[in-house]
Amino acid sequence: MIKRTRLYLTRKYKRSILLFFLLFVISFSIAVALSIWNSINTVTKEVERSLGTSITLKLSSATQTEGFYQDYTIDVMYKDGNRYRCYNGPPLTDDTIRQVLEGVDGFISYNADDDTYGHLDELKLIPGLWDSTIRKELWGGGITPEVGEMFSRQTMVFGNTDSSLYSEFRSGSFSLVEGRHLVSAQDQGKALISDELAKLNGLEIGNTFDVSVRAGFVSNETPLVRWGEPRTLEIIGIFHVNGYQPSGDYVAETDNTYNYIFTDLDTIKYLEHVSYQEGQEHLPVERYRHVTFFVEDAARLPAMLEQMRNLECISSSYYDISVDDTMYKSTVDPLNTIRNLVAGLVLAVAAGCAVVLCVVFTMWVRSRQKEIAIYLSMGLRKTAVLGQFVLEAALVALLAGAVSFAACQKVPDLIGNRMLASTIEAAQPKVEEPTREDIHQAAQSGTTSELFAYVSGTYAGPENIDFTFGAVDFLVLLLLELLIITGAICWAGRFIFEWEPRKIMTTLK
Repeated sequence: MIKRTRLYLTRKYKRSILLFFLLFVISFSIAVALSIWNSINTVTKEVERSLGTSITLKLSSATQTEGFYQDYTIDVMYKDGNRYRCYNGPPLTDDTIRQVLEGVDGFISYNADDDTYGHLDELKLIPGLWDSTIRKELWGGGITPEVGEMFSRQTMVFGNTDSSLYSEFRSGSFSLVEGRHLVSAQDQGKALISDELAKLNGLEIGNTFDVSVRAGFVSNETPLVRWGEPRTLEIIGIFHVNGYQPSGDYVAETDNTYNYIFTDLDTIKYLEHVSYQEGQEHLPVERYRHVTFFVEDAARLPAMLEQMRNLECISSSYYDISVDDTMYKSTVDPLNTIRNLVAGLVLAVAAGCAVVLCVVFTMWVRSRQKEIAIYLSMGLRKTAVLGQFVLEAALVALLAGAVSFAACQKVPDLIGNRMLASTIEAAQPKVEEPTREDIHQAAQSGTTSELFAYVSGTYAGPENIDFTFGAVDFLVLLLLELLIITGAICWAGRFIFEWEPRKIMTTLK
């Protein structure tokens, strides 16, 4: 059979060359499609594992109801003489987290977070409302130069068990551009700051700065008096805010994301403890503000949510449980769009190839009826004759596949990343830059933060993928082509099994 195959391919070299070019085009098309699909499929699974979806546990939004105030808050007298109502109900603690992880199977990680105000003793903040107040000397209504100076250096300080899992970093609203993220358990006294804040103060990785609590947190009488000792933080990472950030005279320094500081939870607890200890007699309940649990398998999310709600440590009276899959959808959906599109193309190409090869091999096999009749008259089995045709086509396909393997090394990367870039661009949220009048009106109504352009719907996956066509892909390609060739030749040569001995003799004449 091998000898007959070699003789036919060399003697009918023109037909063999035409078959080679046809199979090369088919191999190349399938190779590119398989490469893109396989790479996208691998990346999608990795993104699903790293992002998945999440369930957020936080103190109930029912804090405004009379029943909640009566059952879960207490009256506290501050040292400035004013009375305030403070939360005193069941807290979100490490014990709560432990019970959830033990009671619900399927969570792969979690992030607990809290935040507070911090005063930067030495650093300048990106200027805003309070800097404008000082420059314009807009004093009155209890606002003094000392109050203005304190608030012009006050910013938001965020603590996380793992800063990389903070919502804005996961969504891509913030991105780390230098250094590394911090993990509270091992990074005590460390911090992340924005690139804008670092540039303003001439800071870089390894530099330190102090954050403290000032009396103006509670009282306007002595706002610049420092309570407790400052905390010294070392910069281990610098982040960038993606998108437009409103700033200027109508945006308070604490509302400007460029001024945000990320640090460990121990520092947050210390700052809160100092402010409460100095400002009132009642110390705060040790707790987290939110805890976000990340799910390994998004399909199990509804069942896990129900399990979580049924835990004894969880009560809807004081906890809110919500599903956050915005980032998952904004990142995985674009990848799935490409994967599904390419999967459809693979099927379409394979089906088209099968049709083309059926037509080609039907003409090829039927043009060799006399040759087939000779083989049968020599006593060869009908299956052996078809086997020889399959072997001839398979050898040409192997050569065409090897050439296409070399030719398509760069093409999938080019096509795949163009598709990825186009899909990411289409998935981006529409950002409208507010006008000065918009910012002014928002400042008057207290809704400035709603103008911030960073959102949780931004794409958070890879922006460039290495689309490679490897050895495994090559084997899959050869197997797929062999199946198509075998099927096409068997379809084209099915008439052989209908031949009677008389038909064979008639064909030989």
